[in-house]
Amino acid sequence: MKIEILESSVKIIAGERHLTVQLVLGDADGADVVVPLDDILVWDPPHDDEEISVEELNQICEMIELAFDAKGLEVEFE
Repeated sequence: MKIEILESSVKIIAGERHLTVQLVLGDADGADVVVPLDDILVWDPPHDDEEISVEELNQICEMIELAFDAKGLEVEFE
């Protein structure tokens, strides 16, 4: 699995499947960016009939957090 941080989104690539999640800017007192967990349910078309498993969700969240940590940014999941 691979994570790409784009300008206002995160792209997750897992083999032929991918998912693009729009980021929300955090507020001044909290995280730099917020990742809406409700947007991590199914893969993007043409694999949108495949649900993202709990194991995949955990791996995706961990990889997103590591990617933002490497840039010195704090991420929050809602």
